[in-house]
Parts: sequence; C-alpha cells; structure tokens
Amino acid sequence: MSDLTTNKPGVVLTSVVRSVALALFAISVPVYVSGHGIAVVPAFVLALAHCACIPLLIRWPGIAIGVSSAAACALAVLAHGASDAAWPWSVPGLLTQLGVIAVAGWHGGWGRGLAAWLLSATVSVALVLALPVPVEDWGANLTVFASNSVLVLVVSVLAGQRSAIRAELTHARHRAELEQASRVLTQERSRIARELHDVVAHSMSVIQVQARSAAYRLPQLDDPTRREFDSIADATRTALAEMRQVLTVLRDQHAGTDVAPQPQLEDVADLVAAVTRAGAVARLHVDGDLTDEAITVPIGLTAYRIVQEALANAVRHAHGAPIDVSLDVMREELSVEVVNGPGLAGRPGDPLANGHGLVGMRERAALLGGRLRAESTADGGFLVRGTIPLTTGRW
Repeated sequence: MSDLTTNKPGVVLTSVVRSVALALFAISVPVYVSGHGIAVVPAFVLALAHCACIPLLIRWPGIAIGVSSAAACALAVLAHGASDAAWPWSVPGLLTQLGVIAVAGWHGGWGRGLAAWLLSATVSVALVLALPVPVEDWGANLTVFASNSVLVLVVSVLAGQRSAIRAELTHARHRAELEQASRVLTQERSRIARELHDVVAHSMSVIQVQARSAAYRLPQLDDPTRREFDSIADATRTALAEMRQVLTVLRDQHAGTDVAPQPQLEDVADLVAAVTRAGAVARLHVDGDLTDEAITVPIGLTAYRIVQEALANAVRHAHGAPIDVSLDVMREELSVEVVNGPGLAGRPGDPLANGHGLVGMRERAALLGGRLRAESTADGGFLVRGTIPLTTGRW
C-alpha cells in the first residue's frame, strides 16, 4: 500500500481526513449533550477521542482502531436509555465510525479495514447483549450500521488498492525513464569513444610511427635531430596510452581508471624533462616530500594534470619562454605553481587552442576542495597556481 503522506495526492487526502474529523467533532458534542443526555465533559472528551482516531489511523492504526471502538462503546453506554435517540449508534457516532473504517480500509487494505469493521461489529453486539433494550429500538440501527459499514469497507479498500496500483505504475514508469536515460548515456559514451579513436588515435599513431622511423628514412639527420624525433615518439606513445584509458572508461562506465598505473606527483620530473628535451627551458623546484602519505592518488594525479596542462599551454603559447615549476608540500596543503615568461617575438601561439584546459584544471582542483588561479604576469608571461588541501586525503 502506498503511504498517504509520501506523495502529493496523499498529502491532500490527509488534509481532507483531518477536516472531516474536525467537522464531525464540531457536530458530535452538541448532539451528544442535547440529544442523548450525556454531560458536557464526558461528551467532549469521548467525542474528541472518537473523531481524532480518523487522522491518527494514518500514523498509529492499531491504537486508533482500539481507541475508536472503546470511545464508541463508552458513548453508547452513557446514551443508553435516552428517549427518541438512535442507539447504539448515534448519527455522529455512526458517521465517525464509518470514517474510521474508510481510512483503515484505504490505508491498510483488507486486513486493517476488516479489523476495524469486526471490532465495531463486536462492540455493537456486545452492547445489545449486555444492556436490556427492546429489539425494535436497536434492530433498525444495527441494520443501517451493518449495511453502510460493509459498503464503506469494500469501497475504501478497492479505492486504496487502485491508488496503490497507480503509485506503483508511476514508480515503474519513472524507473523505466531512468533506465532509458542510462542507456542513452551509455550509447553516447560509446559514440564519443569511437569518434575519439577514429579521429585522434589514428593520427597520433601515424605521428609516432613517422617520428620513430625518421632515423631510418632520413639517414642524413644529425644526433640532436634524432633525439628530437625520439622525444616526439615517446611523448606520443605516452599520450596514446593515456587516451586508451579514457576510451576504456567511456566504453564501459563501470570500468575503473586503474587500467594502467596513474601518474603521480613524483612523475612531474619526467614531464619537465620531456619539455626540456623538446627545446624549452624548464626548471623544477621542489620543497617538501613528494612521497608524503597525505598525498593520496587523487591528489597526486590532480597535481600532475595541472602541471601537465600548464606546461602544454606554456609551450603552445609562449615559444622559447623560460618555465619554472614549483611543488611545495606543506603541512595542510599542496601548492603547485607553473610560471612562464613572455614568448619570443614573431612566434605565434597555437591557433587551435580553445581555452578548455584552464576550465579542466579548475574543475580538477575544485573536486578535491582546492583552488586554482590563472593570470597574466606583469612581464607578459603567465602564472598558474593551484592549492589542494592535504586533509582531503585523510578522510
């Protein structure tokens, strides 16, 4: 059964139930006092207990069913002997008990609804047997109660089951929509992986092959040029390996990122060395222990990627400029800084640059609670400084 308090229609129905209970209480007390000769205080207390059981059934069904039957029984006992009054079920008492049966059937199904009805019927029979009242005084009253209560029970249970089925269908449709969205996402990831492989991997493989075979195709090359081609081939091979990791994750969303060892902070030295072999003037400054246990795999990888992207930007946009890379491992945070001077005049930057690298660096730092600053320097160079809290690694 669906919970009446967990969806919008249920909230509306709960408000209606409370309003009905309040209205029944408002008319019950005057009827009990004036029509049945019950004192004001007992009429007020018992009517309040009886009517309050209608909304309380939603939260405490067992207690509410028992209290409603007890209150109805006490009211009938106090009203016994009143002339020209319906007995054992007065009009407000009958309406209130029908409300109890209706809410019990709607909210609890056949089991709870039958429990409320059977207890009400048991109270009715017990009152008739225990108190000396002629049959003509209670026969019609019990007939009305029995016919109306059975009808209310059946209708409320069927209506509650229909509401529960609708709620289940709504949840099933929502789950189907989520599964469909997941399938679409998986298909899109696979499509992106195929395009990356077709567009990028092939071209990079060609570059690697050409760079590696240059020494055999061009025997007149001198040693510095051969080393330059070897450096290009090594860098391309590394980029291909990392791209294959990305493609694996894109093809399978459940695949881990540990297809191959991830670069860490101590691998920054290899980055700087590769840039130096490519012809740039790059220097690495380290302050602190790069193997500190507080530098977890995510922190080390993030710092490595920031340096990697910053070096690529410096080489791409500031040809021939000196580059300084600083790593500072402090007690509470890791500081990464890459500064390059102005590029040589007449050497334009990469026209294909799209500015996504800085966005990616900021996102990587923010994921670990860090910050990243990227700005031009006074001498025309560029500064990238990122800080990552080491407390992230101790969670």
